[in-house]
Amino acid sequence: MKKYVKIIGGSLLGLAAAGGVAASMLSPLTVEVTTLMAATARVTFTEQGAYVYDRVFTVYPQVAGEVLEIQVKPGDNVTKGQVIAVISATDYEYQIKSLESTIAGYQAQINNLYAQEKISKDQYLMTRQTLLGQIADIDVGMKEYEISRKVTEKQIQLQEDIVGHNQRMVNLARENAREYWRDYRGGGIDRDEYRAYDNQAQQAVQQAEIALDASLQQLELLKAGNATMEGFRSQRDSLERQLGLVEDSLGRSNTWAMQQYYNAMIEGTQQNIESMNDMLGRAVVTAPVSGKIDALPVRDSNIVSHSISVATISNDPAVEVFVPIREIDGVRVGDTVQLIFDKQLGNETMDATVIRIEDEAQVQISALGVEERKVRVLLEPKGNISIGYSMDAVFTVFEEPDAVVVPKTAVFEQDGKDMVWLVTNGEANLREIEKGVETRYGFAVTSGLSPGDDVITDANDANVRAGRRIKTG
Repeated sequence: MKKYVKIIGGSLLGLAAAGGVAASMLSPLTVEVTTLMAATARVTFTEQGAYVYDRVFTVYPQVAGEVLEIQVKPGDNVTKGQVIAVISATDYEYQIKSLESTIAGYQAQINNLYAQEKISKDQYLMTRQTLLGQIADIDVGMKEYEISRKVTEKQIQLQEDIVGHNQRMVNLARENAREYWRDYRGGGIDRDEYRAYDNQAQQAVQQAEIALDASLQQLELLKAGNATMEGFRSQRDSLERQLGLVEDSLGRSNTWAMQQYYNAMIEGTQQNIESMNDMLGRAVVTAPVSGKIDALPVRDSNIVSHSISVATISNDPAVEVFVPIREIDGVRVGDTVQLIFDKQLGNETMDATVIRIEDEAQVQISALGVEERKVRVLLEPKGNISIGYSMDAVFTVFEEPDAVVVPKTAVFEQDGKDMVWLVTNGEANLREIEKGVETRYGFAVTSGLSPGDDVITDANDANVRAGRRIKTG
């Protein structure tokens, strides 16, 4: 009886536990839900910036001498052409006389070149006459040789006939010798007869060959005489080339380049004299650009020289930012950048425009001592800033208005797909999405969600299942 009661009691406890689980499944799950809204999705990065002068000009005096007057002080803003200082220039009279003497020396060199040119031309004329005479002599020789050449050609033709005849005789004598040998081998004649015939045949061959060699030598001698015409032509061609060089030299000036050089030196020296005449008595140092006087070394000396600067002028103020190379592709000239100033009463902001991106990266050392390669970027602020101010520069590399951004914690991966828990009609349902760019606050969704959709913020909540009743927290 007790055992039966225990069994019944155990069954009742099991039913109670199953009922509790069923009740928990049917009761709404309280979770945090985010209602999606259309907003601007941005991707930004922030770097430290400083307001600096982009260019610094060092002003040197054009003359050396005593400082007569200083018309500016450090910190003054100056315009291009404004007088900075006045310097004496009384020593320029001596330099002008020295330059005038230099011009006289250049002119003497030009006159000497003219004399050299005349001597050279006279020598070329004499050479020209000599070459023309030699060419005329060769032409006469070629005409005389042309007459004798025709006779020689006839002799060569006859001698070639003789050579041909002698060659046939040699061939005939050699064939007779071979015929005696064949008769002997065939038994037509005996050994003694063969020896007698062969001795005669070999003598005939030798005599024929001697006659052939003699006729060939005579032919070569005749042909060698005919080659003289080629010698005439070769000599004439050489003289023609020499004459061409002489004619070219007569047609141009061999000293023209040096004359131009001295004339250019005279012209340059005359310009220096004119410039020095303008500076006689005193010299005026003016600002080459508009800007601010940073330094004025001329105040500390009553004498200046070409190697000592009078002043330094800074201009083209800009916000200087060094952007990591991993971010630089997202920056373009003309982009708007937000400047944030950290002040005691709170942050102040100001817009700026990217005006220049340098081509090469520089190595920068971070506060932690790490080397980074960064590109120098200059910004033009849309307000007044004092030189030396530092600030944060916020660059926007991506911006999409009316985007749907879902929190990163709401997205999870299932079977290689990006999913969220979407709450519809009070129940949790799986929804596949396509993620776009990642922002600071989440993912810009390109498909799968719309403004007004409710998604469960914590995608890792193990109690969330498809169809589970949801109660927002």
